[in-house]
Amino acid sequence: MIFKSLFKKKEANPPQVPETKRRAPQATAEEISQLFISTLLEQDVQNEHNSIGNTNELDDKLVAKVIAELTNFNPDTIPKIANASLELMEALIDENVCSSKIVATVKEDPVLLGKLLHLANSAFYRCSKTEIESIDDAVIMMGNDEIRKLVISTLMVDNLKINSVYFRFFGANIWQHSHDVATMAALYASSKGMNEFQAYLNGLLHDVGKLVIFKLLIDVLETEAPGTYPSKSFFSDIMNRYSHKFTLMALKEWALNPDWIRPILTYQSKVKLESMDLNSQALYIGNYCSELTRLRQSKLIDDEELSRQLYSKGIELEIYKELINKL
Repeated sequence: MIFKSLFKKKEANPPQVPETKRRAPQATAEEISQLFISTLLEQDVQNEHNSIGNTNELDDKLVAKVIAELTNFNPDTIPKIANASLELMEALIDENVCSSKIVATVKEDPVLLGKLLHLANSAFYRCSKTEIESIDDAVIMMGNDEIRKLVISTLMVDNLKINSVYFRFFGANIWQHSHDVATMAALYASSKGMNEFQAYLNGLLHDVGKLVIFKLLIDVLETEAPGTYPSKSFFSDIMNRYSHKFTLMALKEWALNPDWIRPILTYQSKVKLESMDLNSQALYIGNYCSELTRLRQSKLIDDEELSRQLYSKGIELEIYKELINKL
């Protein structure tokens, strides 16, 4: 078992920091999230495209577009997921699904089959020089759970991809984040005896609202200011305010099983971490650790601030390291 007790008891008299070493007030979870969102727009994007430092008039148009979609919901705003994909998701989330059913399903989709065999032949999985050409051998090599994760992540990316030159920047970052959250949430859930695959699915789905808003913003920019990109501060603010609402709209539109997505609803409700059920904790911890990791890699926080943030949530540093080492 890699996890110790998740929550530390607060010390009755926490050690006092000498006056000369006092730091600025610790950032809130919301501020951490907003800072993280700003990193989704890479610096090279700002250089490659004209970053207009949006005018007030254009800002107003962007906000109006988002609010209009919330007020007068148009189903076409939400990316569609094929019924076949939803049925496959329902089958995969069953912990008792047999390998033969997964194999049969994958064989019907040449794209999935190709990705599966490619991954099975990667250095991460293949132990011999013999190429794996059979999906049955791939299942034996990779394991049932890894196959399920590959299938569901492929379904999500293929169904929710936005056809825009901008997407290759933002899309790559948000999908990497979602994959990292899903991986860490699944690991945590597994350690607690919970449904690993459900935790993985929640990690992939929890930020789909950001993709929806992103598309709305790009639609306005391509009409009003072609060749430009949202400023980071504006982008962070509007994502932080509205992305959760669009995630809920998407989940409702797809009519997903409420039991699958309940952790997302709990995660969004701002319930304290220690009051969450284990599935919701898995999602929260996976997301928070992913955000902190990206901020640390971007040098927007240092090791000391990272440790302070983890401690404030009762997450042990050893647990954090174990999780990110699995990415």
